[in-house]
Amino acid sequence: MSFLKKINTAEANLSESKGEDRYLVYRRHAGIGDLLIGLYYSWKYASATKRKLIVDWRWSTYTNTSSNLFSYLFQDCFIKGVPLIGTNVDKIQYPPPFYPAFYNNTNIHTPPDIYSNQIYKSHAEKRIFANKICSFFPFEERTIVMNEGVTISPYQDPLDDKSKNFINILWSTMVESMTVHMKKTHSELFPDNENIIGIHIRLGNNGEPFGVNNGIERVKGYHWQDIGDYLRQEIIPIIKKLPKDYHIYVAADTEEANDQAKKLIPGCITYEKWFAPPGCEIHFASSEVSGSNGIEILRDALTEVFLLSQCDSVYSTLEHSAFAKLAGAIGEHPPIFFI
Repeated sequence: MSFLKKINTAEANLSESKGEDRYLVYRRHAGIGDLLIGLYYSWKYASATKRKLIVDWRWSTYTNTSSNLFSYLFQDCFIKGVPLIGTNVDKIQYPPPFYPAFYNNTNIHTPPDIYSNQIYKSHAEKRIFANKICSFFPFEERTIVMNEGVTISPYQDPLDDKSKNFINILWSTMVESMTVHMKKTHSELFPDNENIIGIHIRLGNNGEPFGVNNGIERVKGYHWQDIGDYLRQEIIPIIKKLPKDYHIYVAADTEEANDQAKKLIPGCITYEKWFAPPGCEIHFASSEVSGSNGIEILRDALTEVFLLSQCDSVYSTLEHSAFAKLAGAIGEHPPIFFI
């Protein structure tokens, strides 16, 4: 029995609520790994509480426009009976009351980052909300908004088989323009029938991997002088222990890390892409950086997730990276090791 059903135009017309329909609106401003893993937890709650799931990724980090990022990637569908809707979300008239109560007096279609600090009274309130979602608390409100203030993402737990199954079902609805590019890139970069190890060099969001708030320092507890030093001390010893017949694929989040990897790992496979300028956030909207294109950046991110998923195993430099975990959930599920 298939767990996936495409939604036709009539089914997707939710501009007017009917009867006692109840909704979970999932809004998030993050990278693709967080978006998709968080979507699984939203779907899980919607399934348990019989709600329609509206995926509202307008004003995303990749587009920064009122166009819904979800519709750039996936088709509206039912997954195990739960409708996932991303089409015409700006036209949906959600029924009150809302939770959080902030939305009872504020237009839900306002860009999500404008009021993010006003929705909750404290971090404790956001944490309580997240815990209620994870425990399937039966909210009486007809519309629940999972917004920027509440992140449901398994940073502390590995993805289980149910989450991997959901991600693969959703992945199967991806628009053709994305999947064609990913498969073409895979066939061009990866040798046929060869063993490949993926190295995911993730150094932090702020583009300053060896600055005060760098990702490695937060996770490792010590400071490296430069990226090359880190690669020589942490990555190269792992590669030297691998069988000689393995190819190495490197997915790096900064241009400097990518260049250093190519120097220190002769013959490694890399995917040529756009990198954020030094000192800048790695997830960018096309309107924020001259010469960049948000949807192309998104396509590149998805392509690297797919390429990592096609490796025999993956080593990631950032513990609990949602990007690496997403790669480990697709297809044959390569094992992920956090360095």
